[in-house]
Amino acid sequence: MIHLIAFAQVGKEKIAYHFSSKDQDKILDKQDVITNSPLFSKYSSAFSLHVLKTESESFESVGDMDPYFKDVTVKDDFSEFLKLIDDDKADAVEVAAYLKRKFRLQSFALEKVLYYIYADFLEKGSKLFTANFVAFGAGPVDRDVYRHNKYVRDFEEDRAFNRFLMKRSDSLEIIKKIDSIADEYGVYYDRVWNQDKQDNSDYNLTHKEDTPWYIAKKNRGYNGLILDSDIIKYHCKELLKNC
Repeated sequence: MIHLIAFAQVGKEKIAYHFSSKDQDKILDKQDVITNSPLFSKYSSAFSLHVLKTESESFESVGDMDPYFKDVTVKDDFSEFLKLIDDDKADAVEVAAYLKRKFRLQSFALEKVLYYIYADFLEKGSKLFTANFVAFGAGPVDRDVYRHNKYVRDFEEDRAFNRFLMKRSDSLEIIKKIDSIADEYGVYYDRVWNQDKQDNSDYNLTHKEDTPWYIAKKNRGYNGLILDSDIIKYHCKELLKNC
């Protein structure tokens, strides 16, 4: 049995379009339908096409042959597949991957810059990417990025962030803002870490009194969730140029 698979990963979710047939011509015809679709040029960078052979027509047989295709949400309608990958938000790991690749940030500065980017856009009324920041000892930390940085480390998800940007008409403005924050706070927090001043609120600005991190730690303890509402109200207190 021959399998035609369009495969994508959105955040942590694996998504696939699947078509199988014994007839190679039918596979080729279906592939032509996909590549000649008016939506193909818009989404082609967001997924990959695969042709595989197994003994069964089921998608499960593909996963049995190659674990890469296990735990996948499968659609047999290509338009439904496209709806699932047309996500208008990036996630924290994808943005962190961009920062790691471009600015070579170490863990402490990476989490700080990621948080400042999230907070800046949120404060201005736009949640650029999905994240869940909690009050770690050294400041706001996104758990997914922390785990990824500790256990995976390669951060290849910047390609997903690039695909997200391709869908935005304001992508140049977004990159300009992200890079500006990374330039300013990446250097600053690298210096704070290297000088071992991460526990000093005069230098570790997220530790200042009545910042979102301070409020989360006070009300919910260490590892408590930092609320978006507190970020919107109090983010200005943790800037180099205070409010």
